[in-house]
Order: sequence, then structure tokens, then C-alpha cells
Amino acid sequence: MPRTCIRFFAILLLLLVAVPALQAAPLLQEGKKTLYQRVVSHPGAMPLKEARDGAPAAREALVPFTVLYVYALQDDWLQVGLDTRAPLGWLKKDQATDWNQSLTLLFTPRTGRDPVLFFKTEKDLKGLCEAADMEKQLDSLVAAAAGGKDTAGLPILASEPAEQKGAVAQKRFYLMPILGMNRAFEGVNLLQVASIDPGSSQSGAVAGPPKTGIALVMDTSISMKPYIDQSRDIIRQLYDRLEKDKMTDNVGFAVVAFRSSTEKTPKLGYTSQVISDFATAKDRKALESRLAKVEQATVSSHDSDRSS
Repeated sequence: MPRTCIRFFAILLLLLVAVPALQAAPLLQEGKKTLYQRVVSHPGAMPLKEARDGAPAAREALVPFTVLYVYALQDDWLQVGLDTRAPLGWLKKDQATDWNQSLTLLFTPRTGRDPVLFFKTEKDLKGLCEAADMEKQLDSLVAAAAGGKDTAGLPILASEPAEQKGAVAQKRFYLMPILGMNRAFEGVNLLQVASIDPGSSQSGAVAGPPKTGIALVMDTSISMKPYIDQSRDIIRQLYDRLEKDKMTDNVGFAVVAFRSSTEKTPKLGYTSQVISDFATAKDRKALESRLAKVEQATVSSHDSDRSS
């Protein structure tokens, strides 16, 4: 066999061996080039190592509303991961809800407004907004919810707590993933949100002190190197303090890097990238290793006035 043919087959063999080793990537949203499919976990959701009932657990049960990236679909199963680097395991579809809006709802302070009502269907809410006696109907529903009336025959599922102190406060607030949005009227958006029914939570919750999550968002655009270095120093100082106070088991860090649109400036590499999810502080070495690889962009952003 000629030497050139041998070389060709050798290169082809190397390519065939390398293809299976390529890093898996999450599925893209339909019609999108950079946005991945994501879901939020339900109470008690536990990833398994295989897509079958009875398979070994990939890890302990997830915290409700954990954001997961979808890597693959198989019948009634989702292959999910905590980040965009690698899948974690398999979840039943009914243990998670699609979350592609990437938005959450936060109530405004309770000043001069009634408790927020949650309606069973969009049709019920839209019908109330179109009713000639909307204010009268709304007052009746608010009164029914405040009085603890059974909502079985009403268009509402639940109500924001009526007590002034327990409703909305700086240290006690609600964050709900927004699942859908419809601009039904001029200047008015109807939101479909997710929430957890306290009565449906499983009783097997792990006891112990509450966990604290610290999320750091880093701008890695061009010319941001000094600030990236400062962010690394801040994280090291935080770890040092946590270790000194023996609090490392109760705190987790998440780090997200962001740049501008890769559609207009493809050479940016990414619009956002999860450097670390909310792992415990015991993963300090792994996080610092990932942070050491974070660098500023090598090209200017299309909407940035910075220069290199």
C-alpha cells in the first residue's frame, strides 16, 4: 500500500477515535443558536445513573427549583446536568418543568396593594380583566382567600400571604420561575409562574443548618483582566474566612462569566458561561482551578466602548 494511503488511513482512524471523546453539549432551544434547553426540578427529584426505574442514584435529591440543562431526551426521561460542561444523570419528565424564559418573579413591597392572587388558568385571569365589574369580583376573591375559603369552586389556586409582616420583606421574599408570558392587554403581561405547595413537600428533608448560596457574575469582556483578577482574590478571601469560621459545609459558590452577543461578534466565544454551580465550599480546589482558566475576551464587543 502506498505510503500516502497509509497516512490517510492513519489520520482517518485518529478522527474516528477522537469523535466519541468530544464533550457533550446541552440541547438548544428550538430555533435558537446559543440558548440551551433548561428545566427546574420538582420537590424530591433525584437524578439516576440510567434512564430506567430502579437505577442507582447519580447523587442525592435535588433542591426544588434547581436549574438543570437538558442534554438528551429518551421516552419519559431527561438527561440533565447542573452546568454546560457534562450531564449529571437522568430524571423522569414529571420530576421537572421546562424553564426557557430564564426569568423569575419577585413581589414588590406590600404598600398600597392587595395580596397577589394565583389563577388556575390564563382564561380565568383574562376573563376577570375583561369583566365590567372587575374590581367587585377581585374584592370578592381577595376576601375569600383572606378568609381561608376553599378555592375548589373559585378560579384561583392560592393567594400571597395576607399578613403584612410575613408577606414581602427584605429578609423573607419569594422568587418564582416564570414559565410563560402573554401580553394580553396594552401594558399588561399575564405571567405563568411555578411555585411549590408546602403541603406537597416530602417529609424526608435533610435536617441541619440552612445552606447559603453566593453567586458571583463576572464581566469577561476585553480589558476586564484587572477585575477578573480582583474577583479571584475576593473568592480566596471568602474561602479563607469561611474556613476560619468553620462554615465551609454551609456555603456554596456559583460563578457565571458573561460577555456580549456572539451573534454579532462570534469571536467572543460565549454570551454567558457557568464556571461553577452551587457546589459546597469544600470544592475550593476545583473552583479555583476553573477560575484560573477564566480570561478576558480577545476582541471588542459590538456594543462596548472599551478599547484594548
